[in-house]
Amino acid sequence: MQTRAFCAFIAAALATGAVTTSTAHADASCASFVSGLTATLNQSSGQFNLKMTIHRTDIDTVQYSEGFVALPGGSVSWPLFGYINQLFADRRSAGGNQPFDYNAADHLRIWVNPTGTVYLYNDTWHFASSYDMSCANNAMTRNIPGLGVMTLTFRWQAQIP
Repeated sequence: MQTRAFCAFIAAALATGAVTTSTAHADASCASFVSGLTATLNQSSGQFNLKMTIHRTDIDTVQYSEGFVALPGGSVSWPLFGYINQLFADRRSAGGNQPFDYNAADHLRIWVNPTGTVYLYNDTWHFASSYDMSCANNAMTRNIPGLGVMTLTFRWQAQIP
C-alpha cells in the first residue's frame, strides 16, 4: 500500500516538476551502509530511530528532527521509509524564550534509496527535496551548497515481543 502510494506520488511530482531527478548522485560509501540497515530490518523487524540536523548556511538557523525509518513494505528502489518531526531554532515557544518549539514542528516523510539519496516530503508545507549523501559509521552527512550541513544518524530499536 505504501509502496503504491509512494510510486504514484513520485510519478505525480516528476510530472508536475515538483521534483527533478538531476541530483541523484550519492557517493559509493552509502551502498553498503543502506544495505546493512535494510539487512538488519529484514532479519529482525523493528525500526531505526532517526535524528537529522541541518546547520543552515543560507539563513541563520538550525533544524533538528527526530523520527524513525523502517521497511516500507516491498519497495526495492526505496528500501527505507519513515516519518520525522522537524523543529527550528528560530521558532520559539509562546514566551519567546525557548527555541525549537515542538508545537511549531513540520511533519516530514523520508525515503532512502539503496545508493544513499535521501528524499524528503514536507507534509506541512507540501514540497519535496532530495539530497545525495555520504556515509560513515551510523551516519549520513553532506555539506549541501545553498542549504548547509545535513547529518542523519540511525540507532537500532528492536521490537519487543
